[in-house]
This record gives sequence, structure tokens and C-alpha cells, in this order.
Amino acid sequence: MSMSMSMAMSCSLRLEQRLELCAPTPFEAVRGIEGLRVADKALKKYKVMGMLVGGLAREAWRGSSDPADFSKHKDVDVLVLARGCGKHPEQWEDGVDWWISHKVAERPTNGSSVGLIWRVSLKRHAEVAPGLYLCPLELLEDSIRQEERMFGDEFVVYGGKFTTVALNEFPVLSAQYFRVKWACDNDDVASHCKPH
Repeated sequence: MSMSMSMAMSCSLRLEQRLELCAPTPFEAVRGIEGLRVADKALKKYKVMGMLVGGLAREAWRGSSDPADFSKHKDVDVLVLARGCGKHPEQWEDGVDWWISHKVAERPTNGSSVGLIWRVSLKRHAEVAPGLYLCPLELLEDSIRQEERMFGDEFVVYGGKFTTVALNEFPVLSAQYFRVKWACDNDDVASHCKPH
């Protein structure tokens, strides 16, 4: 009897190790809708456009407009859609997690060794005003599928269905303005610009 009891106890103990891929968060990260406004203001100062990516982009497409839903996220991730250093905010400037690249062949970085798996470039004649834009739904869904394909079980899927954007303060960037190339895991990751 004691043998079966000790066997049952040893079988119930389990050690689990899990690899999660995540980039560092800015020390004093801005969050939520106010963080989106901070990013929009910085992009306009640099006269460049940026696209909201990451958890807040997913939240926006879940149809929420409740500030509390947006404030739950750890930071504001913005892909800057310009290649020149003069158009790039400094790493974590204003508490925003800025993702930048200098060449089409580089995976965008936020200054860490982590790179996005997709590269976005504006088409030559795309005329879009500076500021913050929401990621188009088709690109968001494609990026999630691509991450699942690349990382499999290591990728943490953010649950929920996507519906429509209820947060109307920031426009959705039209997919007609840019090209997307999916990166390979061994593609070069950009390095962040040196401070201005």
C-alpha cells in the first residue's frame, strides 16, 4: 500500500520548462491609449509614419474601446516605416517600444537581439501623413499565422476573435501602401540607431 502511494505521489510531480520569445520592455513604458497618443505625437515630430504592432494592435482589432483593456498591456510597440536614422526615434524614446530597420533585408528590432519576423516597406509613391496607424487586419492575421508556423508551440497565441476597430482615434493603415516580406529566423536583425 505504501509503495503504490509513493508511486502515485512521484507520478504527480512534474517539472515543466517553456521557452517564450519576447523582447525587453522599456524601463518606463507608456501604456494604453495614452501611450498610443504619445507615440503618435513623437511620430509627427519626426515627420514619419508608424504602425501599431503587438498586443495593442490585437486589442484594437478585438473591437474594444475601453481604456482599461488597453492599459493591461505592458507597452506600446510601434514599427517605424522609414529607413533613415534621422527619422527614427531613439531606442525607447518617450517610453515607446520603437521597432526600426535600415534596409529592406533586415528584420526590424527594438534594440535587442529580437527581430520581427516580417519586414514592411512603403511603396514608392505612397503618400501617407505622419503619425500612428493601426495595423490592417489582414496583415495582423497573416503575421500571427506566420509566427505560429515559425515558432510552433513556443509561440504564445493571444486568444480572442478579431472583429472591427472601435478605437477611431487612429486610422487603419491601408495594405495598398506597403509591401510585406516574411523573414527567415536566420535573417539579419537590424541594430538600433546611435543616439542623436
